[in-house]
Amino acid sequence: MNFDEFAKRIGRVLLEGERTTTFVRSLFEAILPEEDHYLLDKSRTSFKAYYNGRANINSLARKINAHTNVSLFEDFIEESGETAVRKLSKAFLDIMPDIKEKNAGRKLADLFDRIITEAAAIPPKQSKKNLTEKQTYDIHSEKINKNQEGKSMTEKDQKVAKAFESLKGKDGTTYVYQEVTMNNSGTGPQIKENSGSIVINVNTTPANAASSNSDK
Repeated sequence: MNFDEFAKRIGRVLLEGERTTTFVRSLFEAILPEEDHYLLDKSRTSFKAYYNGRANINSLARKINAHTNVSLFEDFIEESGETAVRKLSKAFLDIMPDIKEKNAGRKLADLFDRIITEAAAIPPKQSKKNLTEKQTYDIHSEKINKNQEGKSMTEKDQKVAKAFESLKGKDGTTYVYQEVTMNNSGTGPQIKENSGSIVINVNTTPANAASSNSDK
């Protein structure tokens, strides 16, 4: 189970007009000793994004995994009241058939701790400078002008163009994107001397024409 599903199931019972951001932070605070709450301030993602599933908790989990205390979260659940505990038991019954009111606190605490541990074990993406599309650009669209005069291409531009050699038009002609961006994430061709994002304009004519122009 991912954190967003866990939080939403608990939220359907305990979120009573409270801001989502505050509620999600309170869940993490509940499994951490008070002296470690400062670790939550280092999260670069909003807690609301964690709740809505727009962001994973992997980075935050790596920061707090060594500090979690399941007993604290167990107390948090049990202190929510008998009615809330009963509703929480029903909310998680489909994935924990043995959950009952008397063990709900511990069961949910163990589940939350496992979610954090598993998220922390996912390695961060390697930071590599690579080529990506700056914008969605359909090679079959009218934006590609087959008859456009070839532009003079630098050696670096030619390397970028080569990375897109496999792009084929409907007529079998090879094209490259008009504009690509160098950034620091994902995999792909690398240009080591650039640390920030740069934009490289490359030829939009057929690749064989681009090659011919570069030789002139």
